[in-house]
Amino acid sequence: MTKLSRRNLLKWTGAGATVIVAGALLSNFGINSALAADLGEGDVPVLNHAYPLEQLEAAFYSMVIDKPYSGITEEETS
Repeated sequence: MTKLSRRNLLKWTGAGATVIVAGALLSNFGINSALAADLGEGDVPVLNHAYPLEQLEAAFYSMVIDKPYSGITEEETS
């Protein structure tokens, strides 16, 4: 079993975000893909999509600090 750490979480979260962005870019070039998401035109729809993800991330880290798992290191809490 893989040890759950902040580094692993960020690695997999980054991978998921990369897939979403790649799908949106493919859609902009006229390539139909199951990964593509139609967010609309310009920067505002992208920012509106990113904002709840940032809020979710902040809530996750707040919960980790409020209720740390057993074995959390000093480095992980900082």
